[in-house]
Amino acid sequence: MTQPPRCDGDNNPMERRAEPRWDAGALTACVRVRGRLGRQKADVVDFSRHGLALVTSAPLPRDKPLFLQLRLEELNIQNVVAVLHNCCTTDDGYRCGLRFRTTSELQFDRELIESQLKRLEQRLSGGEAVDACTGEVPVTLQPIATLTSTIDPGTLLP
Repeated sequence: MTQPPRCDGDNNPMERRAEPRWDAGALTACVRVRGRLGRQKADVVDFSRHGLALVTSAPLPRDKPLFLQLRLEELNIQNVVAVLHNCCTTDDGYRCGLRFRTTSELQFDRELIESQLKRLEQRLSGGEAVDACTGEVPVTLQPIATLTSTIDPGTLLP
């Protein structure tokens, strides 16, 4: 595998994004390359429901599908299919731009995964996730605690 270019100047992968990405906050990731048993922890830099940027200790291959596990608090999304779009070296390791491939034949539970990625984007963006195709802001979901506090107990069925 050849050494990726250095992340600086014209090699900045952030400049080619079609949709906004959100600061990853406490989002964590674990990456597995298809055909390999080992997993690699990664520091997530930013995220959208279509892809993410992360920093790894070793470069990821361009020619193999990747499987991701993403976790933020109680939200745990497993086996998201992704592909490497760009990779460059930094002082901290390798900054890799990944694109999710939920339409891949390798992706199980496609609708569930897409729904979870959208929910994760809403969480990271403060509930204002913009649809990349329509530019619309979807309805913001309220936390369950807020919804249950507005229900009149007298209207509940016995």
